[in-house]
Amino acid sequence: MSLHRNHHLTTGVLHQHGGRNPDLVDRAAVGVAHLGGGQDTHGNVVTHCERRCATHRRAKAAQPREQTLCLPPATRGLDLPVYGTLAQEVAPGHDAGRMEATVNVNGVVTDGDQAVVSVFDHGFLYGDGVYETVRTYNRQPFLLDRHLARLRASADRLALDVPPTDVDLETRMRDTMRRVNPGGEVTLRILITRGVGELTYDPAACARPTVVIIARPHSGIPDTMLRDGISVVVASVLRNHPRSVDPSIKSNNLLNNVLAMQEAIRQGAYEAILLNHRGELAECSQSNLFAVRDGVVLTPPLDAGLLEGVTRNFLFEVGADIGVAVNEAVLREVDLERVDELFITSTTREVIPVVRVGDRPIGAGRPGPIASRLLTRFRALADTLTRTSGTS
Repeated sequence: MSLHRNHHLTTGVLHQHGGRNPDLVDRAAVGVAHLGGGQDTHGNVVTHCERRCATHRRAKAAQPREQTLCLPPATRGLDLPVYGTLAQEVAPGHDAGRMEATVNVNGVVTDGDQAVVSVFDHGFLYGDGVYETVRTYNRQPFLLDRHLARLRASADRLALDVPPTDVDLETRMRDTMRRVNPGGEVTLRILITRGVGELTYDPAACARPTVVIIARPHSGIPDTMLRDGISVVVASVLRNHPRSVDPSIKSNNLLNNVLAMQEAIRQGAYEAILLNHRGELAECSQSNLFAVRDGVVLTPPLDAGLLEGVTRNFLFEVGADIGVAVNEAVLREVDLERVDELFITSTTREVIPVVRVGDRPIGAGRPGPIASRLLTRFRALADTLTRTSGTS
């Protein structure tokens, strides 16, 4: 069985003509509407946090903290899966400010609440750094070689030195995850920052990079989410222009993604699709996007301005293994009305079916068979590769 991607894929294109050109000016206006509170240009309720007075903030500081979602009236009361809320991240009865994690900072392993990084670290000050997220199967980091290769490629594009070798980084990862979720799976985040330095953008101000590894229990995706699918929205926030921020850099500076995800949360959706400056579908705020049309799987090409996901690339191999064509294709928002299936992929999410974009159902409005086949084979291969090789 060959697991090497065919680099000469035939590009399938659903949308060959200009078609409807999204009103990017109006979309940009929505993105800043929440700054003043009230409603954006689509009538969505937005927060008024900046209108709270200082006295009220001081009074609230002494009370237990709660996080609530500000959702449009049409979505209130619905049981919709939303990523990133405290309800999903913290178990009942636990302190929302304390994360269950083990952290390795420059080789020193501590509990998460004891880990320390300087406030003068340029990763904290400017987001000057890169990262990777890796998950385990059978307690073995999956596709680790590919993740580390992308980490170094991202660092090279920032002229950021990564002194530890791949062997050193893997050793640190294993040292860090040893105390986490015994017998269960682990999610690891590797962060390399410019390091501690003066308040300047000059990289020469930092003597050495900071290397952080965070290990947390991997909870997986709920079966109900795979059974029922998720809803997403098309964000008003555009994907960064490639000549502004290189999309191939997996950077610690994620403000573009944060703004898009805020829109999804406000609208009661799990994820947000970002368009590029040409009005094409690029990717989601935390995942890559795939569509299915007439039995063929399509995903936006790299020149749409997206991060080349490790799971995205592996899915080409998974598809080839089960006889499902996976091709790159230019896709636009109007194409979402013509696809039979839609799904997202990422390291921690694997393959999740999308059944609704905004108020529009995808296909029959339920998860489709091809996404299910790909997920089943993906998991089987992940299990086999980590059992047979020890590492991947």
